[in-house]
Amino acid sequence: MKKPGLQVDERSASIFRKVCTRMYLATIALLWLDVIYRQLWLRQPVTEFIDIALVLIVNVVVAIGAILYFGGVAIPRFRASIVAFFYVICVVAGTAFWILKDPSGSTGAAFGKLLIVASASAILILLYLLAAYLGTKRLDKDLDD
Repeated sequence: MKKPGLQVDERSASIFRKVCTRMYLATIALLWLDVIYRQLWLRQPVTEFIDIALVLIVNVVVAIGAILYFGGVAIPRFRASIVAFFYVICVVAGTAFWILKDPSGSTGAAFGKLLIVASASAILILLYLLAAYLGTKRLDKDLDD
């Protein structure tokens, strides 16, 4: 007679998910701090750590989209004020980072950077809203079946 495999109850699974989530967030945060340190303090060119930067960007963008899609965050729960606040935070943080990275730029260059960051942030937020909408539709369809 074969012994049953590792028995995992709901409490153990919940603890496992919490630990994995916290370790994932700590790893991502530390890698972002490393990238910021290299850019702002060490003034290294991006080519020296482009691999880390690309992995982080893709990881965070895909992770948030997957959470919105598979987590079933309902669109009605999104208030326009929350979306607008998140958009403003993204634009301000992105523009500030870009200006800190190259402080010698002129006012026209800063405005150009603001437009690029604002456009990229708008596209990203629209994609996230689409992921949340499609995730809600998927969950509704699964509930109907």
